Amino acid sequence: MLAGKGVFVEKPLASTSEECDQMMAAAARAGRVLSVNHSARMDPVVLRGLQLLEQGSCGEVLAVDFCRSSDYPLYAGGPMPAPFRQGGYLARHIEVMERQEKLLERIAVALEQRRAP
Repeated sequence: MLAGKGVFVEKPLASTSEECDQMMAAAARAGRVLSVNHSARMDPVVLRGLQLLEQGSCGEVLAVDFCRSSDYPLYAGGPMPAPFRQGGYLARHIEVMERQEKLLERIAVALEQRRAP
């Protein structure tokens, strides 16, 4: 931001809410955009799945489960990495809950539209 550019940050934005506040204040002072990546929100696979559900291609939805995996190296032991110690991975869980909420909301709307006379 000091270089006059916007900043795009991978989640979590920071390790503490105080650090988040500092980053947002710096962006406001610089008149620049500070943005956080929520990668799966617009993921083509997720969007296609929603489209199929909305079209009724999957039948009646009885439950929703979301599984996300990554090719992270196995934890080798020793002190826990900082994001785990400081609760930084909460952002990932919040994102999943938000995605499920949006998914269920879109499914509910699609079902109501199909049931309407």
